[in-house]
Amino acid sequence: MRDAHRTGRRRASDQQTQTHRETNYRKLRNPFPQMRVFSDDQIAAMHDTSLRVLEELGVRVLLPEARAVFRAAGARVDEDSQMVFLDREIVATALAAAPRSITMRGAAPERDLLLELG
Repeated sequence: MRDAHRTGRRRASDQQTQTHRETNYRKLRNPFPQMRVFSDDQIAAMHDTSLRVLEELGVRVLLPEARAVFRAAGARVDEDSQMVFLDREIVATALAAAPRSITMRGAAPERDLLLELG
């Protein structure tokens, strides 16, 4: 009885016409306005706190070559503790040089995905 019920459902679904979707899901764009979870003051406070952490507490960088790159960029590096301390100017320069969008490359060009702000 159970098999007959399943077969009946299968037959019913086979009889329904299948519609072909033309939506290109790789190129979707969000039509809605960006949600504001935090106020401008909250965002500024979080950014300031993160800059203070990088300046005062630093970040441990295990790779000696990476510490050399940070030192060349003007960061204070403590080789004994492997800590790197970044001042606000270094962070601001890095943020200004960051691209506004990036493309994640797929195995085939049609599978590429563009990530951008907004």
